[in-house]
Amino acid sequence: MRRCLSILLLLMLALSMTAFAAEEKKPVRLARLPIIFLSETPDRNVRVELELKISRAVHLPLNKTLKAIDYISATESKKVMQNLWEKTYRKNKRKAKLQDVMEPLAKKLDADLIVCPVLRRFSETTFPSTGLSMNSENHMISNVSFELIVYDSKTKELTTKKQSRSYNGEESNWGTARFLAEDCLSTVIEQTGIRRKVMSYLPNRTPIAANEGMPAVVERKTIERQ
Repeated sequence: MRRCLSILLLLMLALSMTAFAAEEKKPVRLARLPIIFLSETPDRNVRVELELKISRAVHLPLNKTLKAIDYISATESKKVMQNLWEKTYRKNKRKAKLQDVMEPLAKKLDADLIVCPVLRRFSETTFPSTGLSMNSENHMISNVSFELIVYDSKTKELTTKKQSRSYNGEESNWGTARFLAEDCLSTVIEQTGIRRKVMSYLPNRTPIAANEGMPAVVERKTIERQ
């Protein structure tokens, strides 16, 4: 009798360990939304560069082999997001915020992590200098604002970081809206800690705090940070 009971207990323990292992191996579901443009839409080259920067931030090396992250279709994520946003906006009008739909979006997609980039402002104007010299450089005024929203459904943590840049001076590659947008995006990626969070999903690693060990941002005198 005792032997049968011991065998039964061992079987139950083995089944529990198998179930636990299966749960541990379940890939993290990550939904990375396409960039949402709330102002003037940049040209295709700029959009491609910004999308690529986000894709690299959420990329896990060797994931095809490790299968640690299940990347949810961007098309599916966008469609579900639009439906939820329309309902939220109809209900709350001007009080509605994109952050409000992150939790229901995660539930609809069965996602563990939501990454939502938003380009809120993107403008660039170049006009002839008013200087008397014929060699005077053109004048450039650029304004950019970027936001990155990250929602972790396991911890219920919603992280939102915004960065703005403006340039007012002689025409320069450093003053273009494209350069400012890439600079903004790089900063919010660091501030949300999304790269570190994605890397933490490697086997035998534990997710870490989003703001842990955030590196300092290099200042540029010609760019105003707001």
